[in-house]
Amino acid sequence: FCPGLTAMGSQYLQTRVFMESMAKKSAVLVALAQNDDGAERILGSADLHLEDVRAVGGAAAGGECVGYVTNVCVCPEARRRGIGQGLMTLAESLCIDYGATELLLHVEPHNSGANALYQSLGFRERSRVTA
Repeated sequence: FCPGLTAMGSQYLQTRVFMESMAKKSAVLVALAQNDDGAERILGSADLHLEDVRAVGGAAAGGECVGYVTNVCVCPEARRRGIGQGLMTLAESLCIDYGATELLLHVEPHNSGANALYQSLGFRERSRVTA
């Protein structure tokens, strides 16, 4: 959420968009590790939404299939071990399998670790939203 948007309407809109996105989620990708006792623990996850916007706008409207990563998180003790890269590579592979022509995401400008990861994977900044 954008802390600069304090008006009740803005908070409502942010919440609604988030809830709609979560309801449409196509996949939750999870990275697991096995402890010494055999139990599994989650190291990280990524939420992927795949949408065929051709169905929304119609082929004549120039629609296409797109993927949108709505969230990526890696446990602090598991960072810088390739978990985020693996999750994003899997997300990209699923998008290709689905026929998506783009994979989109958003990231806060101050999140230097995530920005470096996405740049290393070939993502580029398309636009910047400021509150």
